[in-house]
Amino acid sequence: MSLEDKSNENLRLVDNYVKSRKYPNIVASRAYYAVYQRIKHYLQNHETDYIKFLNESGTLFDPDNKYKHSLINLVLLNYTFQRNKGKKIDQRELNQLLRFHALRHMREKADYEKNDITEPEAKASCTYAKSLTPIIDKYLS
Repeated sequence: MSLEDKSNENLRLVDNYVKSRKYPNIVASRAYYAVYQRIKHYLQNHETDYIKFLNESGTLFDPDNKYKHSLINLVLLNYTFQRNKGKKIDQRELNQLLRFHALRHMREKADYEKNDITEPEAKASCTYAKSLTPIIDKYLS
C-alpha cells in the first residue's frame, strides 16, 4: 500500500470519528499520520528537489533520516514556498501548514503522555487533517 493510500485510509478513520466520537487518542494520532504520510509521499516523489532544498537552505540532516518527523515539521513551510516560487500562492493556505506542528503535538500527547486527548483536541485534529490534505495536494504534488 502506498503512503498516499495509507493517508487516505487514515482520513477515512478521521471521518468515522466525526460520526462516532470514539477513541480520541487514536484519531488524533491517525489525523497526524494522514498528513505526514501525504507529505512524505510527495517528498519521496520529488526527492531530488527536496534534498537540493535541504542542502541549499543549509539545513543539517542525516541522509538516512531525511523524512524524520522533526525535520519535515521544521522545513515544510519554506520548502512548499520554494517549490511554488513563481506561481500564485494563497498565503492563507500556506499559513495553514503551520497547523502541522499542532497536529504533531496532539499526536505526541495521544501516543506518549499520561493525559488523554480531549474531545475539542480530537475534533481539531480531524479538522486540521481534512483542511491540510488538499493544500498539500495543491502545493506539493
